[in-house]
Amino acid sequence: MNALIDEHLTQFGLSRPRLHVLAFLNRAGNEVRMTDIGNWLGVTKAHVTRLVDGLESDGLVVRSASRNDRRTILVHITPSGRQRLDSALPQHLSHLHALLDDLSENEKQALIHLLARARDSMLSATGAQDRAQPAFPV
Repeated sequence: MNALIDEHLTQFGLSRPRLHVLAFLNRAGNEVRMTDIGNWLGVTKAHVTRLVDGLESDGLVVRSASRNDRRTILVHITPSGRQRLDSALPQHLSHLHALLDDLSENEKQALIHLLARARDSMLSATGAQDRAQPAFPV
């Protein structure tokens, strides 16, 4: 399923993680620390750096040093990034719905419930309950 989703997102020059970073930054509404992006996604600093490098080279985000602590790197979404998100997200959600179209509403709700429980269990087992959060509402 991930491969199908990533394939669909390539038309927007995005992948699932890149879309999630843009959605997170957009929802935050202001600059976000690189550390917070990593904690939220549940990925390493190196992975966040690669994601932000790519998004920045595409003009979708901008990095800057914090005025309060020059060691802290802040990231914010650009107008181009917001525009890309605005065009990709509705089609992405529509694509997800189409992939699950054969399931009844009850089956979809059960799937969401079971996936959320599995996610919570895995985060709890690793001590990361407060780290990764969904990029957009389900």
